[in-house]
Amino acid sequence: EIYQCDWSSDVCSSDLDVYLVSHGTTAKQFAGKIHTDLQNTFINGILVSDNNKRISANHELQNLDIIKIVAAQK
Repeated sequence: EIYQCDWSSDVCSSDLDVYLVSHGTTAKQFAGKIHTDLQNTFINGILVSDNNKRISANHELQNLDIIKIVAAQK
């Protein structure tokens, strides 16, 4: 399964980082794969691949999800 994340800007483009994660990975766990600070300051996720739907920390990612992480400033 491939998950794409554009965590550095508000714009989706072909400049996305691609991460492989296990089935059942949550949005917050995914944030931790990018950087532990993102996991520790996780607020919510935005599912870009589903009309920018907000998702919670415990939302399980699905195949081909494109997610943007919203985190607090440290």
